[in-house]
Amino acid sequence: MIDAMGESHDALATKADIAAVKSEIAAVKADVDAVRSDVKALENAVNERATKAELREQELRIRLHLYAVAIVVIGVLAALELLSR
Repeated sequence: MIDAMGESHDALATKADIAAVKSEIAAVKADVDAVRSDVKALENAVNERATKAELREQELRIRLHLYAVAIVVIGVLAALELLSR
């Protein structure tokens, strides 16, 4: 019985063992938090690039509309010039 208790006693974790595991868990949690932060920064960068691309696309659309308006104005002015002759 003493031998059995001695063997089971060796299998038990000490307070130091538990503290070491808790420390390792805390380190892993810190690493996970760092990865989460990196992922969030990456998401923000992707969203910012998407927003810039969307703004460029919108700017091009506005330019096309302005060119179309300019062409119509030139056409109207030319038609008025022809009518006044």
